[in-house]
Amino acid sequence: MKIDHAFALGKVYSRKQVRSPSWIEKIARKFFGVERRTAFDVWSNFEACGQIDRTCKLGPDAFCLSEKKRVTLAKNVICRGVLRCEFFGEGEILVGEDAYIGDDVIVSSSVRVSIGARTLIAQGVEIFDNDTHPLDPKLRWQDYQFILGKTKEKPDVPCAPVTIEEDCWIGSGAFVGKGVRIGAGSVVAARSVVTHDVPPLTLVAGNPARTIRSIGG
Repeated sequence: MKIDHAFALGKVYSRKQVRSPSWIEKIARKFFGVERRTAFDVWSNFEACGQIDRTCKLGPDAFCLSEKKRVTLAKNVICRGVLRCEFFGEGEILVGEDAYIGDDVIVSSSVRVSIGARTLIAQGVEIFDNDTHPLDPKLRWQDYQFILGKTKEKPDVPCAPVTIEEDCWIGSGAFVGKGVRIGAGSVVAARSVVTHDVPPLTLVAGNPARTIRSIGG
């Protein structure tokens, strides 16, 4: 049974699997609109966006956006999600060794998002170091017009770096907002909304996320 979307055990592409598309694949795409992404497509996309260690593995739906090559994936990272360095900032995304980024994860950076070694980011997590749009409604509308290409002036968008230290676990569907630091070894429960720093070795849950208890001895 073939499963592409299956969390940690789903299909991934290693660098060794990369090959140029065959003539049949090229014809299928040109004349029949076949959109299936191959190992070549996925790896070409990521390597155009930054420094991707050759030991990494990338999911079929993984996607990277960074015009200035400001994404770094260290050794043995598995990435199945979307990494975006936004056009309205000088964002960078740094992912440490052996980290896991699950299906349907979105990481958006206009300053810096750092994910530590051995940290697990479960499916559907959203990590934003920015507010995406201004809070003021007039500025928000102006921002939307800028996105649509109807104006050349973009309002400032609030942003602050996000740091998730090593050995953390961010549960499915959680949201981590701008300016947050999550300490080493901590756990964010599923569907939680993290708007403030989390101490090391701490379990947090809720909206907004609150301390539940310490982890370990």
